[in-house]
Amino acid sequence: MISTSFDQNWYVRSDGSAQAATVGPVTVPYDAMMFEARDPNTRNVGNTGYYPGGVYTYTKSFGVPSDWRHQTVVLEFEGVYHRSEVFVNGKRAGGRASGYALFHVVLDAFLNYGEENIIEVVAHNDDEPNGRFYRQRDLPPGPTADRGADTYRSERTPAFHDGPGWNCGDRSGRDDGL
Repeated sequence: MISTSFDQNWYVRSDGSAQAATVGPVTVPYDAMMFEARDPNTRNVGNTGYYPGGVYTYTKSFGVPSDWRHQTVVLEFEGVYHRSEVFVNGKRAGGRASGYALFHVVLDAFLNYGEENIIEVVAHNDDEPNGRFYRQRDLPPGPTADRGADTYRSERTPAFHDGPGWNCGDRSGRDDGL
């Protein structure tokens, strides 16, 4: 299995901001909430540093070689706050209902092999009140792409994420330790 960092060259926009400008390229983690003006009257109060919530879209294009056609490509997110949706070439491929949790999206069915592909991660952080989990290493805290992203590639086999590592093999009727 080949692991590659997917942290760099993202572009970010606030889908509800009057500014509506795109920022980038950025490296995740990146705090898109900085699009918003601090508001002492936000329902989030100090839980979010007085930033109101919003909806933020992270976009990245990347080339997919033709020889990946017979491989499995998985995108791993170490956390996207608060609720996320992942789109590949305009089609919904996955997401996570809560932030601060590792999740994976298998990209195979959505990729255009031998072409540039577009990944969009929509982070819904617009429900108020809400709060963010602060840890020293996360400062400044981010409402969206809180931690890194990686891709994994391997020969196309039945693959599943089972605990701390990836396992490949036939799981039907036997436990062979894979």
